[in-house]
Amino acid sequence: MAKLTILLLFGISLLGSCVSVADKCQNIDDLLKSHGLSDSTATPPSPDKSFEQWKNTVRQEALSQGIRANIFDEAFSGLTPDSDIIANTQKQPEVVEPVWTYIEKRVTPENIAEGKKLIKQNRKVTQLIYRRYQVDTPLLYAFLSIESSYGANSGDKSVIRSLATLDYYNYRREFNRQNLIAALRIIQNSEVQPQQIKGSWAGAMGMPQFIPISYLKYAVDFDGDNHSDIWTSFPDSLASVANYMQQARWKVGVPWGFEVNLPTDFNYTLSGMGNKKSIADWKKLGVTVAAPRESLSFSSENASLLLPVGKSGPAFLVTDNFRAILRYNNDISYALTVGLLSDNYQRDTPILKHWPLQETPLTRKERLALQILLKEKQLYKGSIDGKIGSDTTQAIRAYQQQTRVPADGYANRALLNSLRCHD
Repeated sequence: MAKLTILLLFGISLLGSCVSVADKCQNIDDLLKSHGLSDSTATPPSPDKSFEQWKNTVRQEALSQGIRANIFDEAFSGLTPDSDIIANTQKQPEVVEPVWTYIEKRVTPENIAEGKKLIKQNRKVTQLIYRRYQVDTPLLYAFLSIESSYGANSGDKSVIRSLATLDYYNYRREFNRQNLIAALRIIQNSEVQPQQIKGSWAGAMGMPQFIPISYLKYAVDFDGDNHSDIWTSFPDSLASVANYMQQARWKVGVPWGFEVNLPTDFNYTLSGMGNKKSIADWKKLGVTVAAPRESLSFSSENASLLLPVGKSGPAFLVTDNFRAILRYNNDISYALTVGLLSDNYQRDTPILKHWPLQETPLTRKERLALQILLKEKQLYKGSIDGKIGSDTTQAIRAYQQQTRVPADGYANRALLNSLRCHD
């Protein structure tokens, strides 16, 4: 009986210590409220004048930039705001999709097979595009696959109406105003008729999902019909992406990157896109390729060590060609998917190290709390915006070094809890 009493007392004491530790953890909702922040979606955008007043203002600006009156008037004839567009601005996901989920949804056997088929069908024209732009062919198809399922899902909304709605409702007005006038210029240049300019709710167009400004800068006519048709022409679409990547300084024949293994004593502060070393120098540090078929023949090329989910997941050496992909879409998951899909057109290229599937990415409010806590420790000086950029990563590394854990700069729940629950 005495032994049972001792055990009960020990259990109560242990429970009490757990409660006291939990009590020390800062509540995330309270933390955000104390800084005047909310984890909820931003207030829906709203107009600041009537639609006619707004249209007259935009008309004057468009005409001052060389858009002819008849072009503007025809494009806006009968046009009204699209309420569905504003609804879409409020559907940004609270939880970020894990990088492995993003990749698995797009680097599929079906997408790979379709890409291989199209590469074979369009071999002659892609050879000509390659000669002209010196951009590796598989890369072009990877972009079209991810952006529009090779043209099958390029969007059916009027780009003029979408951009006009976004501008009218004060949603990223400067950006959307520029693209609205660019769309009018496309019509004025006789590239397409107003009713033919279709795209996504955000105004991205055609197989490569170019915004109008990008269309004017990069779209080309490669099939010889005097129109840069990124909606229905594979030659024009492929050549336009090739032109984009050429101007992004793609280096033909150089890999975007490849998976690597790290030594057990690796210094994780060397990881990140801000640190470049030659592939030969990475090899000297004990970094080895993960797949036997890969080689370090490009030893003089500079590369950065990318850890998409920190030390617990796969590691990649990525070259300046990876940065060129980021010029198209500045998202690591996107760029990795483009690279991996383009590789898989040529040979089976699985990721060998397992992803940490047990982890879920931090929600927006958790990322906001993370930044607040890092700022309270005087490690982070940036804005509290919930975006894990280079400044936040640097602050995370500094905290990891202080707490003597591998400084991989990755924002996960263990890191957040460490910040929340310790003085």
